[in-house]
This record gives sequence, structure tokens and C-alpha cells, in this order.
Amino acid sequence: MKKGILFFTILFFLRISATGQVNEEWIQMDVSIFHHFFKYFPLNPEVTINDLSTKLQRFESTTNYSIGFDATLHWWVLPGGTVSINTNLVSYKNQIIMAETLVFQDYFKRLKRIFERDPFIEKKFHEYFSLKVNPHYFMDSVYSYIYVNQPAFDDYKNHVSDYLGKQDNLDTSKCKFEYELFNNPTGRFMFESFNDLSTNWAPFYAINTLKHEKRIDCLRNIIRGYSLPGRIYGVVALLQLAKEKKYLLTADDKSLIMKILNLNLTVESGYGTDIISNRLYKDCVDENLMNLLKE
Repeated sequence: MKKGILFFTILFFLRISATGQVNEEWIQMDVSIFHHFFKYFPLNPEVTINDLSTKLQRFESTTNYSIGFDATLHWWVLPGGTVSINTNLVSYKNQIIMAETLVFQDYFKRLKRIFERDPFIEKKFHEYFSLKVNPHYFMDSVYSYIYVNQPAFDDYKNHVSDYLGKQDNLDTSKCKFEYELFNNPTGRFMFESFNDLSTNWAPFYAINTLKHEKRIDCLRNIIRGYSLPGRIYGVVALLQLAKEKKYLLTADDKSLIMKILNLNLTVESGYGTDIISNRLYKDCVDENLMNLLKE
């Protein structure tokens, strides 16, 4: 996802003059994309992914890939003049079970120009979008709007639990940010090394917090959960705790982990803003950690 964000950030930067002045045409393009977005969002539960694909013809740079269990994650970008709207949708049986629309931190100041041009957009924006803040690091915070088709989502959850087992009922009030990050099926973030414990980027901060608090219950639920990258983060974190002699793996843990690693799924991977490549689930786990499953 970083590569796509970087591309649009550079594009929009080039559209702003050295004096900070913005061409009125670009601002009107920003206003236009928000009008286009609010024409179809909030979504109607009856709207299928095929219906929406036809209506959102102005969205660009779309990618689709499986997150497992017959569900697909769709990434759509609606570029304006200086701002873009990013939407991640999850479809299951052609139904949209969840959609999360993001406006990234780089665009926060530019929203003011759009609101000044059209108060209707400002009203709708604040009605549906809320600021999602990494409690330890503001720079990867986003404005987020989440739509959930609950009956369809429950159907998908039951389908996943038939293979991985049902999630336990947990009190996650003390780790709400971390737990929701890794259990959200619309989540798109890369999988890299866990060695840099000082990083503040949301996935690293979140998984290290769960490890430090030894929230084994949360990690198990995340592994049985609905996020493509979240599952593998949970697997590696649980194995790391076992390697550090802070947790003893059970037979059920090992069985669950092998079920995950045997899924023919790929996660986004990369280093900083370098070219993104695909990596199979089973290739995301270090060999030393894999050896723990044989003990």
C-alpha cells in the first residue's frame, strides 16, 4: 500500500506551486471526487460488488486479491486534484461485507480548502468520518469511515470458524486499537521483520504491545480472525513469545498455526517504499520459529 500512497503524494505535490498556491481546477477536482463518493456511500446492503464496480468507474489503480475463505479484498483509489480517497472493500459471495474508506494524514490540511468551497462536503465528511489515531504515533493516523453489512459479515465469520474455530469472547478494552487493527478484514499493511522494536508504525507498535502484555488470548483470536496480514502477525508473535520462553505452545496452538500456514494465501511485503512483492503465508515465518512447531 505504501507504494500507491507515495505515487499519489508525489503527483499531488507536483500540482502545488513553489509559493503554495493551488490551481483552482485541482480544488474543483477534489470537490468533485467527494460529491462522487457521497453519491454512493453510505452503501446500501443490497448493493453487490458487481453493482458498485459499475458505479465507481472513476476509481483508479484497483487491485483485488483473496484474503481466504472465498472472500476478496478490493482496493480502489479515487484521485482528485490534491487529495485522493482510498477505499478497501471485502466481498463474500458477491456481497460487500465491509468497506473502509481512508483519507491519509498527508491530506488533512488540504481538506480545509475543500470544505471552504463546499460546506455540504464538510457536513457529510464529519458525519461519517472519524479520526483513527495510533495512540503512540500520530503520523500514520487517518480519517476513516467504516461500513459493515452485519448479516453478510456474520455469514463470513461462520464460514471462517468452520475451519479455524470460533473466536473467544474477550475483554479487549485495554487493547482496543491493537486488537481491531489485526482483526479488521479491510486491513492492508505489509509484513516485514519484527526485529526493529523501536518503530512506531502502527502494526509494529500494536503487535509489540500485545506481546509485551502477553495477550495470548488476543493473539489466538487474531490468528483465527479475518485479516489477511493480521493472521500472520499473530502467528509470528505467538511463536516469538515461545522462542523467548515466555509462553509454552500447546498442541492446539501448533495445529492452528499449521492450518494458517497451509492456506494458499499471499501477503504484501516490502521494505520502506521499495517495490512491493508477494510472499506466501508459509514463507513469512523464519525457519528458527518454524522449528518450534516440531518440538
